[in-house]
Formats: sequence, C-alpha cells, structure tokens
Amino acid sequence: MADLSPTLTLHSLEKAGAPKSATRTIKEWAESHLSGQSDFSSKLAKAKLHGVAFAEGVRSTGEGAVFGAILGSAHGLLPQGLDFPIPGTKHHVPLDGAGALLGLVAGTFAAAEPYGVGKTLANGGASCATVYSFRKMNDLMIAMRERKSGITPGGGAAGLPGRIGKATFTGEGGWAPGSARAGSHIGEDPVVTAARGL
Repeated sequence: MADLSPTLTLHSLEKAGAPKSATRTIKEWAESHLSGQSDFSSKLAKAKLHGVAFAEGVRSTGEGAVFGAILGSAHGLLPQGLDFPIPGTKHHVPLDGAGALLGLVAGTFAAAEPYGVGKTLANGGASCATVYSFRKMNDLMIAMRERKSGITPGGGAAGLPGRIGKATFTGEGGWAPGSARAGSHIGEDPVVTAARGL
C-alpha cells in the first residue's frame, strides 16, 4: 500500500480494473458523506440565483410600469388615442404596436449590453406589445358581442361600452343628426326612435 497515490480518483480505479459495484459504492458514500463540505457554497449559490431573479423581476416590472404610464398618457392626451393618424390618409399607426416593434429591434441590436439600454428597450417593447394585444383583443371581443346582440357599427344603436379606442362618430350613436334612428338605444321603443328624428 506504500505506492498508493494520494490522488486516487474513481476514474483511475475504473481504469485499473476495479469492479463497477465497488466504484459505485464509493461514489455513493462520497456523495452522501462529503456533500456537507460544499453545503454552504451550494446555499450561497442558490441565494445568489434567487437574488438576481428578484432584481431582474423588479427591474422589468418597474420598466413595464413606466412604459405603461407613457402609453396611458399618450392615449389620454392625443385626440385619436394610441391609433395615430397618418397625415393625408385614412390609416392609423398603433403607437403601442410600433413601440413593440421598435423595442424588439433596438433590444436586439443592443444585445451586447444585456443589463444596459438594450435590456430596457427589450422590456419596453414587451410592455408595448402587451398593451397593444390587450387593446386589440378587448375591442375584438366587444365587436363580437355587438354582432351577437345585433348591433352593427354605425347602425344607429349605441355601441357596447368598454372600447379602448377613441373613434369619433357623427352625431349620437353613430348616425348623422336628424336621421330617424339618431341616438336610438338598444331596446328603445320604435315610436320613440322615430320621434327623435322629427
């Protein structure tokens, strides 16, 4: 035993021809009895992992709140809300959709600094995408409910509440003033509706 190397490893035992059952038993014993030495470093690594995840969560939540506030301010201050009109056309650009695309592209190009401006732009783009998706899905669901209720857009009956867009209509309820159904409401007596147009 005098020539036994102090740096004996399981690999060298297997290479020397030791039975696999013996090396497996030694490995299991070492894992169960020597793991206490690295227990503190293991707990420290876990604490660091959770701390980093918490800090990143606080950052992305804060950035989402800031970008949400910016979009909310734009929606409240601009006459058409987040659907910005393109001059000379009848088309609109959704500012939240454009912000989502811009954040994705800018975050990709600034990926060299993942905890710098690139990460902020990517988080901002994700926040804009969330607002855009919420807005469009909300309006789609209301349009489906209106269709199911027999309400046609611009058809005279007041639309269901809850739309986020700031579409403007002629007259009350989407009809031009003075028409027979201007200002009519769902379930309103047809005689009263006709009298409104006189």
